[in-house]
Amino acid sequence: MTSDEAYRDTQYSRMLLALGGFIVFGVGVAVGAVFGSESRFVLWILGIIGLLGLLARTRLQVCVDVSGVRVGRASVSWAFVDRIEVLEGDAMRAAISTGAHPSDYIRLRGTTAGMRVWLKDETDPCRAWVVSVREPRQLTRVLRVLEPMRGAHG
Repeated sequence: MTSDEAYRDTQYSRMLLALGGFIVFGVGVAVGAVFGSESRFVLWILGIIGLLGLLARTRLQVCVDVSGVRVGRASVSWAFVDRIEVLEGDAMRAAISTGAHPSDYIRLRGTTAGMRVWLKDETDPCRAWVVSVREPRQLTRVLRVLEPMRGAHG
C-alpha cells in the first residue's frame, strides 16, 4: 500500500497541552518554593511524563485506507459506507452545529476541516460519523484513489 492509497492523521488536544503544561509548571513552582528546587524538578519531570501519557491516551487517530475508515478504536468497512464528504470552513461548522444529528458519531480536535462518513448500515445507531482532519486536500486525493477500489471491497 502506498501513501497515495491511505490517509493517516493523528491529532492531539491543544487545550490539554496548554492547560496541563500551565498546571504542571505552576504546581512545580509552588512546591519548589516550599520544598526546594530538587522537588520542583522532580515534580516537573513527573508532571511532563503524566501529561505526555494523557496526550497519547486522548489522541485522535484517523485512517482511511483500502480496508475502510478507522477513528480511534472504531472502524467501519467500505461495505457499510455510503459516501464520504470532505468538509471545510462553513460546511464543517454546519456539520457540527445546524446540520448535526443527535445520533451522529462526532470526534473533533481543534481544526476547521473534517469529513462526514455517511453509513448505509440499518443496524448502526449512527447515521454518520463527523471527524476532524488536518489535511482535507490530502484526504480528497486519497478518496479519489480509493474510489475504484471501493467497488471491489464494498
